[in-house]
Amino acid sequence: MTTTAKRHKLHDLIDAVGDEEIEKLYSILDEQLVNRYKWWEDDEFVAELEQRVIDVETGKDKGFTWEEVKENARLSRQVK
Repeated sequence: MTTTAKRHKLHDLIDAVGDEEIEKLYSILDEQLVNRYKWWEDDEFVAELEQRVIDVETGKDKGFTWEEVKENARLSRQVK
């Protein structure tokens, strides 16, 4: 069964079950999917974040203003 078919089947099953089953399914999925990656426990990721903060604070990386970010996003949508 393809991933798309599985998604459709899951939607159909969710639509067919009662409130109690929805609560159980939600609890299982929430625990499995939302809590899967704990970035704060990933030493490499945390080190990268800390280095980026240092780079911005020391001027090594000038960063972007919020206005620049919005403008870049607006321009990238126009190109596509």
